Amino acid sequence: MYRPRQEQFIPRPERVFPQEEELSEKDYERYEESFEAYFRLLPSLIKEGLHQTNRGFQVISAEMIQYAPEEEQEALKELLPDMIRDGLNDEDLTIQRKAIQMIQYAPEKEQEDLRKLSFDVIKEGLENSDPKIRRDFVKMIQYAPESERTALIHLVLGHEDWDNQLPAVKMIQYAPESERTALIQAGLKVDNVYVRIESIQMVQYAPESERTKLICIGLKDQDWGIRDISTQMIEHVSKKSRIEFIKTMLNDDDPDIRQYAVQMISHAPEGERTEFIQAGLKNKDPFVRRSVVHMIEYAPEGERTELVQAGLKDPDKYVHKSAIEMIQHIPESERTELVHLGLKDQNQEIQQSSAKMIQYTPEKEQEALQSLLPEMIKKALEDPDYIVRKNAVHMIEYAPEGERSALIRMGLSDEDADIRYFSCETIQHVPKNEREALYLIGLSDQDPDIRRYSSQLQQRQEVLDEHTKQKDAESQRLRTLALQTPLYNKTKEGFFRRQFEKTGSGTTLLGGDLKERVIVRSVEPQTFMTWKEVFENQAFWKARGFEIIPVEPIVGIRPSKKGIEEVHVFTRVIPGPSIDAWEKETSLWKEEIERQKKSIIEGLAELKIKHGHLHDGNFVLYFHRTPEGKADLTKPPMVYVIDFDQAVSTGPSKT
Repeated sequence: MYRPRQEQFIPRPERVFPQEEELSEKDYERYEESFEAYFRLLPSLIKEGLHQTNRGFQVISAEMIQYAPEEEQEALKELLPDMIRDGLNDEDLTIQRKAIQMIQYAPEKEQEDLRKLSFDVIKEGLENSDPKIRRDFVKMIQYAPESERTALIHLVLGHEDWDNQLPAVKMIQYAPESERTALIQAGLKVDNVYVRIESIQMVQYAPESERTKLICIGLKDQDWGIRDISTQMIEHVSKKSRIEFIKTMLNDDDPDIRQYAVQMISHAPEGERTEFIQAGLKNKDPFVRRSVVHMIEYAPEGERTELVQAGLKDPDKYVHKSAIEMIQHIPESERTELVHLGLKDQNQEIQQSSAKMIQYTPEKEQEALQSLLPEMIKKALEDPDYIVRKNAVHMIEYAPEGERSALIRMGLSDEDADIRYFSCETIQHVPKNEREALYLIGLSDQDPDIRRYSSQLQQRQEVLDEHTKQKDAESQRLRTLALQTPLYNKTKEGFFRRQFEKTGSGTTLLGGDLKERVIVRSVEPQTFMTWKEVFENQAFWKARGFEIIPVEPIVGIRPSKKGIEEVHVFTRVIPGPSIDAWEKETSLWKEEIERQKKSIIEGLAELKIKHGHLHDGNFVLYFHRTPEGKADLTKPPMVYVIDFDQAVSTGPSKT
């Protein structure tokens, strides 16, 4: 019997939304029972589907055999060979393709002979005069005999038809491993840039010993996009080769190659990055050191301080300055000492960068650091060097708030109009009740440009003050948006079924007590199995930093009257707006939202899951709630991916 909890729920998901009650034993039992009821019916549904005339239903049935009880699978597979042979001999090309797709589900002892029968059919399809038919048969190459796949891929790459060359390159992963390098090299020689982009991504499937050679070819491509993707492929190189490769590239005679080596550091496993950064910081080329210092934020947190200290000892002022900026990425308890060190530096630009870092030190230590600035700024404002005075003005905003007005007055009395101009810009950083007096100084300046600019700043401040008054109303509007469930907009009470435009799969919105809590998605069963795999893999998502699985939560399933064609999936409604709706209205939490979205997309790719339509409308936000039940906008929302009606598994995952 199928037991999802025992196999997948280890450890069990505790809840589907933050601040919600933990899932109970009854919740798990209800979830399991709904699956067991469906899987008891699955063998009879598969048989029924295989005997239908609709070839699409036959393919679905064949694919679902792997999910039937093990004791039933062999008998079901035995129904396929004769059906496949009939399909391969059919004159209808669509039926031929469906038959080819079913070979992978036939008994293993029959598969080799069936693949041999499919070869001539595939080859004939690839030579068809209709480009669309050729494209459909390119996807069939993976089902041909393994020994014939390379020749078929070369056949397609030899035609100047990039619409077909592109999917042909994707077939390289199914060619014999020893032949993949030559195929990738052939793809990298194609004129079309999209074909070359796809080819360089096939490096991950080449023999490990040949991947660095292919990456080097990609790095020399004339297209910057291909060169950029080539740097990312370093993650698919073995640790030993990767270390040697990056270190060699860091010392390459070509400055571009040295820069690509730096880019590769962020794509290397985290535990190896420190060694690469250390090597880069010792490089003779100052441009390499200037670039590599920015990689410090990608090193393990416990090793960043030592790297920053190394950067601070660099004789190049730009490396030194960038190292100061990396202080924000080291452990908070270690920041104050380095900021203090920077403020004491003889180079004013280093002082300025260090002043900017004060905001990232522990709050209780900021006041002492800020107190070092006023005298430093006063002295600089009296310096005869224009650059020194200009840099001093830009440091005023980091000084203690109570000292800023006096410092700005010094700047507004400077003999140089540019210094007075920059001082006007800094007025926004003084307490509100002190700004008017400073604006009046600017309005009475002898330089008409400064008078005009002061007037503009004053008017801008009035607008900002008005905006502040409207802020409460804006926050209320966003709190309302944060709780919206757009699926139910403009629907009547009771039940409502909406057909998807592209797929014909349906969503049933429930009324009564379940309204805005549960919906029913009617999807193809193999699509559901893909969705289920993603939803139940709690350990995987937790390893990616998600405390709650960021996937539309499944409550249970129910068989459909349509048999093998579809299954009804009951799922929790995520009460919140889509990313698309939210970001049209505000940029609040945009960076965190995009970070979570990116991590989900990368997670699906790692699981070898193709969602089908990962646009912003299919990512939904869930905001934490205040004790009063309102959306808490002070905390970043959780991102969930929804709508798996087109999801497919593209192969064994890495987990």
